[in-house]
Amino acid sequence: MKLTLHIGTPKTATTTLQHTFAASRGVLLENGLFYPGPLTAHHEWRDVLDLIVAGKAKYQSKLQGMQDRLSAEVAAAGAPHILMSSESFVDADRAVLERLRDVLYRTIPGLSEIRVICYLREPIGFATSNGQQLLKAGHVRLHDIYRQPWTISLRACFENHFAVFGQGNVTARHFHPDHLTDGDIIADFLATLGLAGVSLPAALPGLNTSTSMEGALVADALSEIRPRAKRARKHRRIYKRFIEQIPGQPFVLPVEVQERVIEQSRDDLDAVNTWFGLDIRPGRIRPAPTQNLHPQTAMWMARMIERIVETCDTATQKSILL
Repeated sequence: MKLTLHIGTPKTATTTLQHTFAASRGVLLENGLFYPGPLTAHHEWRDVLDLIVAGKAKYQSKLQGMQDRLSAEVAAAGAPHILMSSESFVDADRAVLERLRDVLYRTIPGLSEIRVICYLREPIGFATSNGQQLLKAGHVRLHDIYRQPWTISLRACFENHFAVFGQGNVTARHFHPDHLTDGDIIADFLATLGLAGVSLPAALPGLNTSTSMEGALVADALSEIRPRAKRARKHRRIYKRFIEQIPGQPFVLPVEVQERVIEQSRDDLDAVNTWFGLDIRPGRIRPAPTQNLHPQTAMWMARMIERIVETCDTATQKSILL
């Protein structure tokens, strides 16, 4: 029995893959691949293992419950191949990955192999997509993105996975239509798992919608007047949805920031290209014409959104999310 661990990276259609796999558990199982439930992804494993490695022993019982559930599911499924997916594992500490490996081998009788698969974007596209995702969720301000646009050390991430799972058990693929099977991430992923030709339902539309430049300015203003820490958990998705609906030019990093991405990612790109025989190169994006949204207008829009979100009733909140 073998297990494949899909670790992202973020912004490589991970949410689309996870929703597709979760919605296709029956079809996958018919083809010998078991995707454990009941959630769409397996982020919980990273969260709990982080806490345990940090010395929070009280979470050991929660981990044991997760192990018991996984063991029972695997036994009932009877599939020779298990798939788990969480982009949160891409930058996990080595100690967390070691604990995950040991837990999986103890939990799944007959498990003989763990393989890791990861998709990689060219750095400017990744920094642009990741930056706007963090911005509209309220995690960062625009000046944070512009100062430090490259937020991941791929070299360190892969060195940890190599040390724990073995370099020969780690695969990286170029996330670009020209390098994917049939230009499609789902088809490519299945082919990589040896399931070429298996057909799954179409992906759900509208997952992690892009942000406009105007939306980015409003998101930045929102983070000033209502930081993420002061947003009720139930309201965070609503704020994000408002930002996604603001029309305008696509969000693009300024030229000087794109050059900063190239410099900050150079060592990582050289490493992954060498390790995996890839040819990923930075792809500069032409900035959109100067937007006309005045900072005061962005702040006014942010205050209006804040007032709506903080005062609307539950029914209205649900309608916004539809």
